[in-house]
Amino acid sequence: MLRRLRLAALERAALLSTWTIACTPAAGPSAAEAPVAAAMPAAPTPVDAAPSSVTPATATTSAPTELTLVNLAPGSFALKADAAIGLRTVARLERRDDQGHWQPLTGLDLGQGYRLIASCDERPGACIELAAGAELRPVAFSGMGCSSQCNQECDKNVFMGPATLRLSVDTCDGRTLDGPAFELPSTGGGEHLARVGLATGLLTGEAVRMHEPNAAEDRVGKTRIFEWRTREDTRRGLSPTQLTTLATLLADPSGYDDQILKRCRMGELVGFTLTQRLASTGAEVELRHDLLVDLHCNKIFFGPAGGHGDAAITHASHFDASHPAWLAFVRDVFPGDRALARVK
Repeated sequence: MLRRLRLAALERAALLSTWTIACTPAAGPSAAEAPVAAAMPAAPTPVDAAPSSVTPATATTSAPTELTLVNLAPGSFALKADAAIGLRTVARLERRDDQGHWQPLTGLDLGQGYRLIASCDERPGACIELAAGAELRPVAFSGMGCSSQCNQECDKNVFMGPATLRLSVDTCDGRTLDGPAFELPSTGGGEHLARVGLATGLLTGEAVRMHEPNAAEDRVGKTRIFEWRTREDTRRGLSPTQLTTLATLLADPSGYDDQILKRCRMGELVGFTLTQRLASTGAEVELRHDLLVDLHCNKIFFGPAGGHGDAAITHASHFDASHPAWLAFVRDVFPGDRALARVK
């Protein structure tokens, strides 16, 4: 029961993190916004206030070699500093137009622009400093035109996909680094963008059947995915075709419901450990993820590989709409599994 309550709390947190809708500000500034301009000694200039620039997609700029930009998922980024570096707080998200030119997105977060902040509570000045070896993961771009990052004071909103975008950052000494392009899908939502990110660049994958939750046998063995024990004698690699099928399942915009919460006894669990290659301005970056599929409750959970317990789960959702496709997929991975053959 405690485990189910913890998982329900996780799903509720994922639900609350998904912003609804916005673009016209509510009357007057919010209480949180009012003191900000006065409190910031040298507030960064909003993107909208700068002259609109048009950069050819093939153009090169003087780029800082001590910084690497990595695309983690659509709208989610990592900035890695090989040496100490100062960055302008306000970065740019740019869209590639039909002529191959990059145009900055305007109006983001009611003119605040996309900021290099790890938390919406931060109020930095015009520049931030990254120490050598530091990694910054800014609050993600939601894909929305108004409640784009931290602002929630809107009553209309427009999702900006599909589009080809990139993150562009400026150093405090006047250099620019353009990140690799990424595809913003036609459908938004934080959980959907996370699944699309997981589906992008899959290199390898392994599947394994799991011990049933709360069963006595669940206490045997040393290997687990999150808090569930694996049945190592069932572990097998995924073929390229199976990896493609898995990526299609994860990226399906109509296959999940990120809004519901429900109680259900988990059962017929299948685990996956996946390796993906991420687009980067520097050396190749590979990440490993754990994914758990619950075929009784139609739930998926995923997070960084090797984490244990509920805290390691960063995303969760229900796949009632795509249950037949998920069931067909795991049966293909585990042909002859009698328990999976009985699942309806």
